[in-house]
Amino acid sequence: MTVCDALFEIAPRVHVPATTQTTTGQSVFYAAFLFHGNGGGVLGFVDSAGTFIRVLDDHGHIVSDVESAALPDAMAMPTNRSLYTIYKVTGELRGVTDRTGATVNAIRLRGATPAVKLPGKVIDSLLVGSWDGWAAAGLSPGSPAPGCFGDQAPKCFDSRIRVPVRMTFKSLARDGNYIDYDGDSLKDQETYRVSGVIDNLEHAVTLDDGRCVPSLKSLGVANPFYGATAAGVRAYRASNMHGPGDHEFAFVYPKGFAAADGMDPISIVQTLGPAQLIQKQPAKDFTSIAASPHAPNNGHHFKVAKVARGGSECTNPIKVDLSLPIAGRYAAGFVLGPNVFLPEPQLVTRCLGKLKTAGATNVYNGVPDGAPSVQFDITTKAQRDAVTAMSDCFSEVYLLEPRD
Repeated sequence: MTVCDALFEIAPRVHVPATTQTTTGQSVFYAAFLFHGNGGGVLGFVDSAGTFIRVLDDHGHIVSDVESAALPDAMAMPTNRSLYTIYKVTGELRGVTDRTGATVNAIRLRGATPAVKLPGKVIDSLLVGSWDGWAAAGLSPGSPAPGCFGDQAPKCFDSRIRVPVRMTFKSLARDGNYIDYDGDSLKDQETYRVSGVIDNLEHAVTLDDGRCVPSLKSLGVANPFYGATAAGVRAYRASNMHGPGDHEFAFVYPKGFAAADGMDPISIVQTLGPAQLIQKQPAKDFTSIAASPHAPNNGHHFKVAKVARGGSECTNPIKVDLSLPIAGRYAAGFVLGPNVFLPEPQLVTRCLGKLKTAGATNVYNGVPDGAPSVQFDITTKAQRDAVTAMSDCFSEVYLLEPRD
């Protein structure tokens, strides 16, 4: 197995051979294997084109169990070694229908063997540098927000209202060894913690795009790190956090911020490892890191992407819009009829038609049997006003996720 102890400066950071075909029509390609937890969620390969490929069993069903016999013995699953291994994969590629009715890429495996290993320092060094993005705005005491409930209600953060943030990780320190699925130490995967600062906690600074963004403390209660008394932060990869296969990117918040360490399962399996490094043009979801508090449930979240420029202190910062944006992904709950669990089919058909007439796009009504709500995209105020006026269709309409 090849050990990759240095990365190329530009994508793809790790070069793998091109896909080939065997004389029997099977595809041979190099890919990362993603899984998080077991029994559901993420499980499949990502190739150098960024294609996510599900795994099929002998009956043609999509595999969700990392202990499935459909995974070749050479992969030694279940193991957390997939977080730093690139596999040589052989099998028949095809399109299949998943449980939502969508057609997805899949493979009936004929072989998958470890081909390239990435040392821990190579992976953890990916965090060193500057990251620009956003963090959830703080709200006035008593104001509610999605994901904020219970004892946290006096101070909530709303991730739909996004404040510009910049952070820089500067130093790397040896931490320990990654832990395998069964709890044993992985002697071939050292881990490192990175330390850094939130650059614009105290001062206005420039972002990669040249904008001068305000200090977070100048925003008062809207400060996404409200209460922080120092700018220092740390981050690291955590294995088996809540159980076997629970991979998390862990983030230590600045001193004084009232939350336990942040975490995110997607950042570690997509951005901090082979899945990002082999892609010729990494998708946006493979180039960012994010975190939400382990506790409390206060609605806080941030998401940042690696950048190469900016970071200078500046004057005349932009004004941050602290109102809810209009463009984004929305959800609406149908008015329910005699069946208190699902709306009447005729109402659903009529209201989905009205949504499309109003200009909503990417309308999704859940699994084939329908759902008590619908999701859709809106881009203008006129579209939003038209949908919110459909009181005969929807009991509530709310913004889920702003458009990036």
